[in-house]
Amino acid sequence: MDKRYLVGIITFLVFVSQAFVHGQETSRGTSDSSIVFQKMSFGITLSAIANVNSAFQINYGHAINERWRVKSEFGYIYTSVYANQSNGIRIKPGLHYMKSSGKNAATIVGVNYNYRYTTGLLRETLIFPNESFAVNDRFIRRRSMHGVEAYFGGLIHFDSRFFIELGAGLGAFYLNVNDVNRMSLEDGGMLFDIFPAGNYFLPMTSFHLSLNYVIGK
Repeated sequence: MDKRYLVGIITFLVFVSQAFVHGQETSRGTSDSSIVFQKMSFGITLSAIANVNSAFQINYGHAINERWRVKSEFGYIYTSVYANQSNGIRIKPGLHYMKSSGKNAATIVGVNYNYRYTTGLLRETLIFPNESFAVNDRFIRRRSMHGVEAYFGGLIHFDSRFFIELGAGLGAFYLNVNDVNRMSLEDGGMLFDIFPAGNYFLPMTSFHLSLNYVIGK
């Protein structure tokens, strides 16, 4: 899926969720109650599939009280745009606060910590123009990422058990890239990579869409 379409869809759903919350708060009767964080929930993070490091990712939410929760996500990365063959893990714990809520929807804010580790097999062609030949190089590239983001999201409940969560995060991360068994380039070699081996400090954005089920009230 084109990432621009995913960003557009999630942004639209966030605004719909926000509008729905305020509508619920305005129109609900005195007998209606606002949704709160339930004791335990389990979900599948669908947006992880469309990531540049695609993963099968699950999440678990645990309510501290009706307004605060701790949420953890665990993902297995099975492919990456950065490598021909890649796998790894993603972990994302967070602390969230329910800012406002209605009968069927709520908005939340919070902070998430992101950790990601991938290892992948790369194949590249090294060109040595001074010697008029090229060599196919195969090596392992390891990437580790640590980052913190501010998170804004929304919950939409279908009933007392099923709900979707959607949101976005903005923050910064530290990236370390390390190559194993890589052929050294001689003078005149040609090689291009966006993030070659090294350390980087970069801005971070994330998008979230998950389907969830309440397993404890």
